[in-house]
Amino acid sequence: MRSSKYGLRIECADREVAPDWVRAHVPVEWIERYGERLYHERLPKEEEERKQYANQVGADGWMLLDALQALDTPDWIKTLPAISTLCTIWEQQFEAREQGGQWRQEPVLPAAQLINSPYDLDARYGKKRTTLWVGYKVHLTQTCDEDAPQLITHVETTQAPISDEGVLSAIHTGLSQKDLLPEQHLVDAGYVTSANLVKTSSSYGVDLVGPTLKTHWYQAETGYDLTRRSMTLHPKEQMKALFAARQRESTDAFKTTYRHRAGIEGTHSQAVRAMGLRRSRYIGLRKTHLGHVAIAAAVNVIQLISWLRGEVPEQTRTSPFKLVMKQAI
Repeated sequence: MRSSKYGLRIECADREVAPDWVRAHVPVEWIERYGERLYHERLPKEEEERKQYANQVGADGWMLLDALQALDTPDWIKTLPAISTLCTIWEQQFEAREQGGQWRQEPVLPAAQLINSPYDLDARYGKKRTTLWVGYKVHLTQTCDEDAPQLITHVETTQAPISDEGVLSAIHTGLSQKDLLPEQHLVDAGYVTSANLVKTSSSYGVDLVGPTLKTHWYQAETGYDLTRRSMTLHPKEQMKALFAARQRESTDAFKTTYRHRAGIEGTHSQAVRAMGLRRSRYIGLRKTHLGHVAIAAAVNVIQLISWLRGEVPEQTRTSPFKLVMKQAI
């Protein structure tokens, strides 16, 4: 098996609220500054001008939040979800007002905890090599039997910065609940760690097959694996599993088995080109996941039709495959 800025309105549930309060507390110059939604191409061109603009946004936001906390502001306005979101984002993205209120050069929290869009509070910032996006990842697991249609058996949707190795256990738990655990699971290197090798075998009875991450530090060539003057010693069971996986990786049998994983990339390509998998049409992790499941079901229907017609499927292979999702917001 294989896997793989803000307008001036206060809005609630797509409804503008408290227009009189906004008119009474919003400076006239904000109309021009924030009257239209800001996109990247409308930002100042020079880096220093962009910083000045970001700092101005921070100061204006803190002014608005201070006004919202005034005694004459109705309590129901203070508790609107949009106001809570605004407050959280400002605390994350800008220094406190008493410290200048300027835009933070460095994030105050890890990427997995930072809100990146007021329109989708679950969307997170992700990076894979040179690709940057805000949204999610989806991990597709698919069968790879040569004498049967290759079908997606599990879909796991996560926020963008969640690591591949950290989601493997959830994939296996989902497969186990459906009685669909494979004997061998073909994965790429991002899923293969010493801990996952042991847990996959001991907890799920699955043989995890994939290339292991290599140590490229020069000390490793002398028998010592040192990283910045520190050394991590893994439990003996994990190290034995890692050494065994590396030894197997050099054999012809590994190459013969692992070639079946290539087909998941055909599944990826089909879902992207035919069904727009790279764009989320929904807001929130749960609804985005539902969209992923619907696309997986459509891919399975196409695969079944092709197989019944005796056609060669676009993907004739398998193993976990993680697909970067870009959130359209």
